[in-house]
Amino acid sequence: MFRSSCAGTVSTLPWALHDGAFARHPVELYAALLLLGGAAVLVVWRRRLPLGVTASLALTIAAVVRLATEPLRLGLGSSPVPWYAAGVAIGVAGVVIRVISARSRNITDS
Repeated sequence: MFRSSCAGTVSTLPWALHDGAFARHPVELYAALLLLGGAAVLVVWRRRLPLGVTASLALTIAAVVRLATEPLRLGLGSSPVPWYAAGVAIGVAGVVIRVISARSRNITDS
């Protein structure tokens, strides 16, 4: 059995978790798979990225995953989606600024 906090909104998908009369989205499983995929991308690209961009991308990926999975969670109050959207915007801005500054100063990573 699973904890009710791990299940999301009602779903009709074949892999949904069954909780009594309802089938629910396995939100934590979705998040884990997306974070694992993001980590794999960062491991492959880490040598090609300017210094500092890997950490910024990791935080941006975490915000994107939360932004994607949060609407599938059961709502217990106000939605944190605007905060995750702001995190994505700030992360993307940080990556862009770092890449532009690295190119303009010809910084080489060692």
